[in-house]
Amino acid sequence: MRDEAGEWRRFAAEDMLAAEVLLETPGLSRLAVFLCHEAIEKALKAIWVERHGTAPQRTHNLLHLVATLELEMEDERLAFLRTLHALLVPSRYPNPFDLPQERARYYVQEARGLFEWLQRLMS
Repeated sequence: MRDEAGEWRRFAAEDMLAAEVLLETPGLSRLAVFLCHEAIEKALKAIWVERHGTAPQRTHNLLHLVATLELEMEDERLAFLRTLHALLVPSRYPNPFDLPQERARYYVQEARGLFEWLQRLMS
């Protein structure tokens, strides 16, 4: 693995772990969901570096990264990715975003599954 890809992968794993920790902290479910997006984005960028040998595109658009990488993804994973992408702005900035704990738990669990799938692509 290229050194830069390893760094993207390490940061992605840290973000995923942080999301899981924050999920268990009352009032921080919004941040947990935000970090799920960050973890998936960084995992995709690790794949980018591995495949292209260059710095990844400067984008937060998960759907664009998947399309550019030409990753074939099951419909359920792609649907979750769309949802996670749509949650980026509401989870990042002040707004009346209300995220029940159980819904956040679902997002973190789904992100963990997607993250593990992406890790297998990097192996």
